[in-house]
Amino acid sequence: MLSHLQGILLKRGYLLPTLREYWFVLKPTQLVYYKNQEEREQCGIIAIDANSWIDSTLQRIIIHTNERTYEFATYDHRSRLQWISALKLAIVHSGDRHGYQRMLASKRRKHRELECLERRRRSSVIHDMDVQLRAEKEVSLGLTREKRMLDFRHRNHRSLLTCGKSLEIPNLKLVTFADTKVSIVH
Repeated sequence: MLSHLQGILLKRGYLLPTLREYWFVLKPTQLVYYKNQEEREQCGIIAIDANSWIDSTLQRIIIHTNERTYEFATYDHRSRLQWISALKLAIVHSGDRHGYQRMLASKRRKHRELECLERRRRSSVIHDMDVQLRAEKEVSLGLTREKRMLDFRHRNHRSLLTCGKSLEIPNLKLVTFADTKVSIVH
């Protein structure tokens, strides 16, 4: 995060062009430097705004502001790259109407809202699938009951036919009705 980037940078003096070591703290719209890590004695503030820009060489970081140009050095390549990217990010977000931290909070809030919507959508889909599955089970149970009833009626009808043939009753007629009741007429 921008407000927590701090460390040692070597700053070239304005009047004496020598590099002096200072403790720097990068804040959202400014780079503050102190004599030491305790941050008790502030030596200066470099305002960072949307008009600022960064140049870099192999060993130097150059910040151009409306007031003047500042030149810095680091002890190692890694920290130089970290400072360059953090300073560029601070410049990009310095022109925002809302601060960098608020922008990050807004992104997190939008991400949470999207996750919540996705969970609701998934829950709705699961609920719809559950309702559909229950309806299909009810239809399946109804069809199973109907099949059993038809099988039962069919077996009864056959048994009556075989029963009538085995008795060899002359003039035996089986009469079926709409509700499949069978009666014997003689």
